[in-house]
Amino acid sequence: MSLIEFHDFSFQYAQNAQSGESAVKNISLTVNEGEFLVVCGRSGSGKSTLLRCMKKETTPAGRSTGSFVTALSSSETAVVFQDPDTQLVCSTVIEDMAFYMENLGYTRENMRHTMAETVGFFGIESLLHRDPNDLSGGQKQMVVLCAALMTNPRLLLLDEPVSQLDPIASKSLLDTLVRINRELGVAIVMTEHRLDDCIAVADKLAVMEDGKILCMGETGSILKRMVSDNDDSGRLFVPEIPKASHYIAPKARVCLTGKELRSLVLSNDIENHGLCFEKESSPKKESLSDENLQKEEMKKLIKLKNIFFAYDESPDFVLRNLFLNIYKGERICLMGGNGSGKTTLLKLICKIIRPLSGTLHMEKLGLAYMPQDVKSYFRFETVKEEIDHNRGGGETDEKLLEEMGLSKLLQRHPLDLSGGEAGKLALYCLLLKKPRLILMDEPTKGMDPYGKRLLAGYLKASGATVICATHDLEFAAGFATRCVMLFDGSVSISSNPAEFFGRNHYYTTALSRAMRPLFNNIITFEDVKKLWI
Repeated sequence: MSLIEFHDFSFQYAQNAQSGESAVKNISLTVNEGEFLVVCGRSGSGKSTLLRCMKKETTPAGRSTGSFVTALSSSETAVVFQDPDTQLVCSTVIEDMAFYMENLGYTRENMRHTMAETVGFFGIESLLHRDPNDLSGGQKQMVVLCAALMTNPRLLLLDEPVSQLDPIASKSLLDTLVRINRELGVAIVMTEHRLDDCIAVADKLAVMEDGKILCMGETGSILKRMVSDNDDSGRLFVPEIPKASHYIAPKARVCLTGKELRSLVLSNDIENHGLCFEKESSPKKESLSDENLQKEEMKKLIKLKNIFFAYDESPDFVLRNLFLNIYKGERICLMGGNGSGKTTLLKLICKIIRPLSGTLHMEKLGLAYMPQDVKSYFRFETVKEEIDHNRGGGETDEKLLEEMGLSKLLQRHPLDLSGGEAGKLALYCLLLKKPRLILMDEPTKGMDPYGKRLLAGYLKASGATVICATHDLEFAAGFATRCVMLFDGSVSISSNPAEFFGRNHYYTTALSRAMRPLFNNIITFEDVKKLWI
């Protein structure tokens, strides 16, 4: 049974009426009862707009053509947006849980019964009387999801729900979505750029480009089509596991899980295919003495010694007894769970906040900081004005503008951009200033694989020292020269990517987890290509 149907549907935002540009174009799509559909595509391709049009109450202001038919009432379609803070409006979690039901006229008895059952399903009783502002990102997203399920919806719409979560919280949220879909029979439509875990649970995958659906169908079939495509832009969206399985066995069905990939490797004749098992117990890496020697020869830019920091409203230290040296030309990725202190450390280095005790020594040099809420970076009415302000008396880099897809957005308001487009605009403005130290908080949030490749390439080419906090492990594996993990307020691991991801079991790439029982030195797809000749 179909829940919603689009037939030759197009949508144009009200502000684009003069230009005639449509955000989604000629969409024909059916979502059936109990289906799990993941929608991917480049930033600005129309994914979020299409998702919002699936519920009349969340459809943006604008004009539509074609037809949209739904068999669902308003309460039967629930929406969870990318930023959970936009849906948490009360002073306690239990009040936020009740808020939506109160608006729909539930009696107090019905609200209490529904809440008891739904909160029990999610296992978040301990959070009920907490202030939402004190929760971690994963806890906030779980609370919002629980609240959305209070009205027993038949369709759940999610806009990049794991983009701000650490890998463990992301996996926990996806496991919960699987239970909602399979045990409760709720249909799910989700937009996402980080497909590594999603593809194993999705029934269907849809790929969007320039407002249109390029292809849609069974997940494995669509991924096989994408990875076999000669167009590199399509292959960029294929996660590492199916990409590796296609490289190892081009004629076989692509693998969606680590278990399938291990079975594929073991079922192939290793010697005949030229696969070289490397017997070392850990990844190839420089010895610690060589690494230390190299760092001694490098110029030390920043030295943090015995740092302690706590926010005024909290009795707990966010950072405690933290030591860290940063050297010229390094590209450091800060990792750790939500609330581990990554953003706080960046703000300390920027001197937005100051430590309660300890010392911070830093060379004087041009510094640029891009916050996690990238849209707070903007101050002007159009993209063009934002660029003109940041370039000062310098010239506009037209080639870079075109490569980032910003040249066609010059008259748009920065706040109307998608998450990925806003990230690329902030990066462009930042690079115009030619800083020697770049600090970035979740720079790949909302950014598609093409945007991530541009981000990594331009940051490397800038020659600047880069420190970024990120949950994107695949990005860190290919970009960082050093990975630093924060735990309990201090540095728990600091090593090169091969050692960092090779020794971790949870904070590691999907491909590393999949191949760990067979190989200790496969972290990225490039490592597969080196081993499988």
